[in-house]
Amino acid sequence: MAETAFHGRLGFFLNMAALAAVIGFLLFLRLTYGYLPFHVFAELFAIVVFFSLFLFGWNSFHLIENGFIKFLCVSFLFVGILDALHMMTYWGMNLFPEFGPDTPTQFWIAARTLQAAGILIGLFVIRKKISRIPILLSFLAATLLLTVSISHFNIFPPCYTEGRLTPFKIAAEYALSTGFLISLLVLFRKRDRFDRTVFYFLCASLVLTIFSEMAFTLYREVFDILNFVGHILKIVAVYLIYRAVFEIGIRKPFNLVFKDLKAREEQLTHAVAKVKTLSGLLPICASCKRIRDDSGYWSQVEDYITNHAEVEFSHGLCPDCFRKLAGEINKTDTGKPEAE
Repeated sequence: MAETAFHGRLGFFLNMAALAAVIGFLLFLRLTYGYLPFHVFAELFAIVVFFSLFLFGWNSFHLIENGFIKFLCVSFLFVGILDALHMMTYWGMNLFPEFGPDTPTQFWIAARTLQAAGILIGLFVIRKKISRIPILLSFLAATLLLTVSISHFNIFPPCYTEGRLTPFKIAAEYALSTGFLISLLVLFRKRDRFDRTVFYFLCASLVLTIFSEMAFTLYREVFDILNFVGHILKIVAVYLIYRAVFEIGIRKPFNLVFKDLKAREEQLTHAVAKVKTLSGLLPICASCKRIRDDSGYWSQVEDYITNHAEVEFSHGLCPDCFRKLAGEINKTDTGKPEAE
């Protein structure tokens, strides 16, 4: 128990150290090479996590019992796709020169909308049996509609024009924050359906996501310090989501499996130590009742069993033999001549 607790604390500190190293590296990029390299690596971190969680959830769909995790993992594929579009169209990347600073901001709002929907809807299917194909098709359709409305038809409301955020962008961020807050309240009401550690990870992730969205309502330029803070908060929030899914989908089930295997091993060891089973054909002499072993030697039954099982013999008389022997003794005593 103490060893398990030690490994748990060690794992926690190592994870925190790794997260701190990632944030430190991103801060180094921001201070040394400017905002754009920082933004690329920050978004790549989140995208890799989203895609990894999708792959895990998709391939383990039939093994995961929690409907929330199933729903969330499938939705994260499309959140990651929209985040990738946000990263590639970001102002200064020059991958799509026809797009201005408004386009990546629109993709940001689209990605956060799918993320908020995935979390909130997922909380209502925790204990329900769900199929991955309808979820996949629904989010695929939503992603395609959002993408073409931004990049082709230009019907998605502007989010950043004339060097400032539009009222729609600010209102959308507040609406998303409200959605995440509602998810937090629903999660609190359904906290008994989650492991305590998972519950804390999810709560912390939602709180940081809300603060991140608030930061994105205040910046004036796409390279603003508040934009930087918002992305740092997003990274930590995404990491906490990863930790929650890892706990409930990977570590807990495997711990239960290994715990069950350990218990069965101990039971088997105890049973083997308690009983040694004799099996097979034992040649025994019909006259002297000796047993022939595998080497061809004949030995008494007591000796053979003692060598092949953890038993000891105590010799006595059964009731029939006792009566028979007592009768013979009485006959012998009766037949003796009386003493003079």
